[in-house]
Amino acid sequence: MLTNRQQQCLQGIGIQVWSERRAGPGETGDRPRFSEQPEHQIDLTQSGETSQEKRGLSPDSNAIEGSTTSVPENPVAETSVPTSFDSWDSIIEAIHACNACELGRNCTQKVPGVGDQQADLLIIGEGPGHEEDIRGEPFVGRSGQLLDRMLAAIGISREQVYITNIVKCRPPNNRDPKSHEAQQCRVYLEAQIEQLAPRVILSVGRVSAHNLLNTNEPVGKLIKQMHKLPGTEIPVKVPDAAMSNSELWFRRMTLADIRWVMNVEREVYQFPWTDKIFNDCIRVGYHCWLALFQQSIVGHAVISVTAGESHMLNLSIAREHQRKGYGRQFIEFLIEEARSREARTMLLEVRPSNTAAISCYNSAGFNEIGCRKDYYPATEGREDALLFARHISPPGDVPGR
Repeated sequence: MLTNRQQQCLQGIGIQVWSERRAGPGETGDRPRFSEQPEHQIDLTQSGETSQEKRGLSPDSNAIEGSTTSVPENPVAETSVPTSFDSWDSIIEAIHACNACELGRNCTQKVPGVGDQQADLLIIGEGPGHEEDIRGEPFVGRSGQLLDRMLAAIGISREQVYITNIVKCRPPNNRDPKSHEAQQCRVYLEAQIEQLAPRVILSVGRVSAHNLLNTNEPVGKLIKQMHKLPGTEIPVKVPDAAMSNSELWFRRMTLADIRWVMNVEREVYQFPWTDKIFNDCIRVGYHCWLALFQQSIVGHAVISVTAGESHMLNLSIAREHQRKGYGRQFIEFLIEEARSREARTMLLEVRPSNTAAISCYNSAGFNEIGCRKDYYPATEGREDALLFARHISPPGDVPGR
């Protein structure tokens, strides 16, 4: 149960704590459901850390792998989703056994949820990220640290709440769960809410809010008021974006994006690439990506992959989004992209003067292996390039496991 101070703190950040949830005299005690189908099936295709220096490039088409990908057939048979549960154990067991969609058949671990199974406060995020997929627990990366600080600020520990997600398996590349994937997991979330019967729900992230409230309203509007879980009297609060999942999502760069990309290039580099270079990179099949937070583009990158070797040619973070950890997060995504294309080494060049980028690359596991003399143009003459490399382990070979 929440103390008076904790209730006051929740009210202070806009969460109205409603009255006792237990059945009274003459009531059946049935827990509320929210099994109504949404009026609109929303297919939200999304997914996902410091500033970087860019590398020079003279693109060519020699042995460049195409940018399209195919999904290999998975031999794991699909399982049907149960329709009822009689205990927490039955819910958790069903989630671990579920292969009803692509997410369940390709994740490292299922992530059912964690916390007090009699908690008053239920926190529902979007879906597991990279760290959650490895550890099998929701909100354990940067977003988990943010959540812990938020709870501590109102006098509540992580152990006093229950935490779960809209989907229980990590979407590839941290994209948004698709509507049919969220629908497959909906029965598990309904069962968790029935078992818990929370007094209040905190819906963290756009995907969580849209799925819980059956709406496509912008989060900026949803945060301004309290909501009720459809079909119930349970209050739902959508927090400010600053409290939401801090992970990026990623999509491929298109020719239409080059104008925006050039604005970032000119902003952060004294010697930016030209729009023709980006155009050529897309045309010849280099892997050109944008990183986004919610709906804002925060950076861009270009890598090549050939003969088991990947080269990070450009990685840029918009000035307003630097020093938020986005560069490091982008690097990890690019490493996974290279890994999926059977690269076993990633190379990059960086100016010796770009100490922030060097520090970030070191923290991401890159090691200096050489120097290219007079590689970059400079205000006075030329500047050397330090060459860095990182080994990429094969798919399924998770470090530390």
